[in-house]
Amino acid sequence: MARKPRKKKLKITSATIRPADPGTATETAEDAPAQHGIAVDIDNPNDTPLHVWASPRGYDFNSETRVLTLYLTDNQPDPPADIKMISSHPRTPSQLVVDANGKATIDVQVPKTIRRRVAGEGLSLSFVEEPIEQIDRIDIHIQSAFEPMQYVVDESPEDHHKRLRAHGDVVKTTITPTQKQE
Repeated sequence: MARKPRKKKLKITSATIRPADPGTATETAEDAPAQHGIAVDIDNPNDTPLHVWASPRGYDFNSETRVLTLYLTDNQPDPPADIKMISSHPRTPSQLVVDANGKATIDVQVPKTIRRRVAGEGLSLSFVEEPIEQIDRIDIHIQSAFEPMQYVVDESPEDHHKRLRAHGDVVKTTITPTQKQE
């Protein structure tokens, strides 16, 4: 009896910080914030194509450790308990097909500032903006599967979230990025 081939996980091989793509819609808007362009190189070690999530779902930056965290997955920490979500309309992520035993690059745009919650007066919250600069390491979380994530008409937001979280595998790695000069 022939053994079924074992599925291997996507490999994140490198990340490069470079100037943001001037052709993106956010960069062409006059009042758009400045952005970092992050190029994430990936390898598919399988004999079948992989559908890799290519749209960022969230990010964070720790200015003390200078670690940028990128989530190209719906599997990320829940917001703090004191943040109430007004609306939950999940989006189906854009996906990149990486050929069998192929390589690809995912281009991610990240703002050069992050907005943080701080205590406000009384019971309110206020926000401060911190720059995202000198990125020493990037924690990257990428979701992929052998089948594409499909949009389902009339699916409830709760069911869509469940499908997003259960879709394929999530690969996590920490990388020291290279820097491409502007």
